[in-house]
Amino acid sequence: IWKCKCGTKRRKKGSGWTNLISHLQTAHADAYRVAMDGASATDVSTQMTLVHDKAVNLHGWLRFVIDELLPFNVVEKEGFRQMTSLKPISTATLQHYMDKLTAVVERKVSAMLPTKIALIFDGWTHQSTHYIGIFASFPANSESGYSIALLGVSPLDNEKNLDANEHLKLIEFVLGVFQKNRGNVVALIAENFSVNKL
Repeated sequence: IWKCKCGTKRRKKGSGWTNLISHLQTAHADAYRVAMDGASATDVSTQMTLVHDKAVNLHGWLRFVIDELLPFNVVEKEGFRQMTSLKPISTATLQHYMDKLTAVVERKVSAMLPTKIALIFDGWTHQSTHYIGIFASFPANSESGYSIALLGVSPLDNEKNLDANEHLKLIEFVLGVFQKNRGNVVALIAENFSVNKL
């Protein structure tokens, strides 16, 4: 089943495209004309305003889990399934598409980062796990004059050793994910507060 993003027109499996094309021509005439430039009517109908029900459902679960910071296995819990109109999916399916989404986001952030960046990082401990958050800051056409992108939040590889070498290994790994290295970093920004006073 395919449906127009406006929600007023649907195409069921096996039926033709004629009604949808007519719908696009009348209800979305301007967008249809732009999309038709060099494309067939079927290309326009599938690319411009039609979204498969499976994709809509998957997007709903991804957004729900991400926005609410929920564990992935929540999609298989009966109580959560009863509280939503989304169709059931498995944890494995969610993980598969979360991995795909992560790769897309990493490519977009990589393309957004300039050659020279400043790194902002901070560490904190929750229970017995020490986490590091790493952000990139760079000039941008905005009111503040700069943008900030979260690059990673992770515990150190060796949690028994919180020295500079462990921090550097994590920073180099995170930079590598976004096709950057230490040569791209022009400044390090971190808090300057001693928390280990005796």
